[in-house]
Amino acid sequence: YAGLLPTEIIAATSARRPLLWQRILEEPGGHEKYAVCEGEKIVGLLVIGASRDEDAPAGVFEVVSLYLLPEYFGKGYGGEAMRYACERAAELGYHVVTLWVLEDNTRARKFYEKHGFRFDGTRKEIVIGVPKIEIRYRRDLSTSV
Repeated sequence: YAGLLPTEIIAATSARRPLLWQRILEEPGGHEKYAVCEGEKIVGLLVIGASRDEDAPAGVFEVVSLYLLPEYFGKGYGGEAMRYACERAAELGYHVVTLWVLEDNTRARKFYEKHGFRFDGTRKEIVIGVPKIEIRYRRDLSTSV
């Protein structure tokens, strides 16, 4: 999130990241949670499940979170996690996968577009220390990437 969020927020979050990820992975119920690993080291986190969006019809799956340590960007871990998320959605009978991304996170948007996701026109404001705009991306699983 360098350049997208204030430095102090990034620093505070980075310092707590391993504990936050561990807590999310151990939390009972809710969405499916997976550690993205290199050997024994957790290098990322994937959280997936039925869409949380109020306007989502049945059959919509969501990538709730896909995070990697920055030093693992561009090494294939994110792509594998995204492929797994879409395969899992199809396995469970879902036809559409959505996710939310910060509007000004061009690196993430390019990654999602590479994996067949497109902006669906939906925006919302969130606050992560500062107000930001998130946009919803969508992928129809009946189309190949």
